Amino acid sequence: MNGDLAAAIVQCLFDLRDSRGVKLYCYCLMPDHLHVLLSPSERSGSLMQIMRAFKSYTTRMAWSFGRSGSLWARSFYDRAIRDEQDIRTTCEYILGNPVRAGLVEEPDDYPYAALLDYLPL
Repeated sequence: MNGDLAAAIVQCLFDLRDSRGVKLYCYCLMPDHLHVLLSPSERSGSLMQIMRAFKSYTTRMAWSFGRSGSLWARSFYDRAIRDEQDIRTTCEYILGNPVRAGLVEEPDDYPYAALLDYLPL
């Protein structure tokens, strides 16, 4: 995935947050997949609706960058987050993906990951 497309996909996450009121705790866009921890709002629709719209929009956007075919897998993995500690642990895992993949030495060095709507310690 080229840098311009990656930046556009990240911007779509921010747009989703702003336009639908989705709580976006953290994300990490890897070269071949996306990790995101989010929580739907009353106006955002269900998680399935959010992901369907995001994947459809970003796939069409990727075509304008010269990609062809599908950008994402048909399904996605979801799990229930039970408390603040679970959010923290999950965000730490997500933000650590580029380090574990050998892309950077420190999570903060990766340009396509961030901690956003995070709970205070």
